[in-house]
Amino acid sequence: MANQDTPDTTRDARLEARVSAAQKRLLRQAAALSGRTLSEFVVAGAQDAARRVLAEHASVRLSREEQRVFVQALLNPPEPNARRKRAAEAYRRRTGAKPKTSGSASARILAKSKVEKEVVRETQAAELSERLAVEVQTHEKALGAD
Repeated sequence: MANQDTPDTTRDARLEARVSAAQKRLLRQAAALSGRTLSEFVVAGAQDAARRVLAEHASVRLSREEQRVFVQALLNPPEPNARRKRAAEAYRRRTGAKPKTSGSASARILAKSKVEKEVVRETQAAELSERLAVEVQTHEKALGAD
């Protein structure tokens, strides 16, 4: 069974592992049941495990609360403390980078997104208020009909 992950299917690298006799029997039996040689079975299993580990480390999974905190930190970053200000100044001196001004494009985009978010919140609040009013009227009518 050739390695289908790479165009180069020649196997010129060697991998050795010391296992107990019981482990080797277990692996050999599983390989036979799957219709593979022992080497094919072990390499396929190691590749699958390697892919899982790499996939787990390639992305960050956050709970809903962690997502909320992360987004809030992006949208409303805290004011830089003295240490961060010194680090930014040292970076600017070292690289020649210019300090960002409040008139920068990113600041304007952020300000615009904050305004848009506020409009969305107000719209959602108005819609919720309207739905609640309808619910109250419906319940009041139902109670009055008794």
